[in-house]
Amino acid sequence: MQFLFIEELLQLFFLHCSKSPELFVSKFDYSNFLIAYNYCRTESRFTHVSYSFRKILGYNQNNILSNGNFASKILHPHDVHILDEYLNIVPKSIDNLSHYSNQHIIKRTKCRARHSKGYWKFFIIFSIDYWNPNTNTIDKIGLIADERTKPHQQVISGNRDHFHFNAFISERTLYSQGSNEHNVMISPRESEILELISDGIIARVIAAKLNICLSTVITHRKNLISKFNVHNTAELIKKATKLMLI
Repeated sequence: MQFLFIEELLQLFFLHCSKSPELFVSKFDYSNFLIAYNYCRTESRFTHVSYSFRKILGYNQNNILSNGNFASKILHPHDVHILDEYLNIVPKSIDNLSHYSNQHIIKRTKCRARHSKGYWKFFIIFSIDYWNPNTNTIDKIGLIADERTKPHQQVISGNRDHFHFNAFISERTLYSQGSNEHNVMISPRESEILELISDGIIARVIAAKLNICLSTVITHRKNLISKFNVHNTAELIKKATKLMLI
């Protein structure tokens, strides 16, 4: 997926706010699909997280900051080690840290996080490693993008006279790629049912668990099979797993 505009956005705001992680993060407080963060390696925790965290995932960002590292609590079990390694690995072959801090190399990874309402959301995490003189270590500053959201007339800053980027974001920009394999768009309810199907729970039990009709579960399952372009439930689970959706 080509999120080049997010990389450009990260570079732009990093250049203007790199000396103040708090200022950088605040620029994204009102975003509907981006979460800004600063991660301190020496303390192995997030020191700053934008208020958009609550809007996108439903959790209070103050609790996240109190816990420091929220990965074990809301990330998919299969992704916890991915994020931990991504956040804490130190770049190699660095001869001059001040020179390195000016390279602004953006790295990315993917992970799933559980919304406070129980369904899974799929994210791409972008970061820049930079030299933090306060901790004397290389920390990370970056953005977490909700991959499934279709942004329209988004505002990054609380100041609505600045940073409108609806004109330079389009659905095509967000989801354009050589193949549609990774563009499966499913609703929160479909995500919930998909997760239960992957756990081996039969349709009748799913219906009772979610307090919905059996026919509704069956319809959702058929729609999922169609959206994933597969022939049966087994192929559905296999492809959803490959795409890290379950």
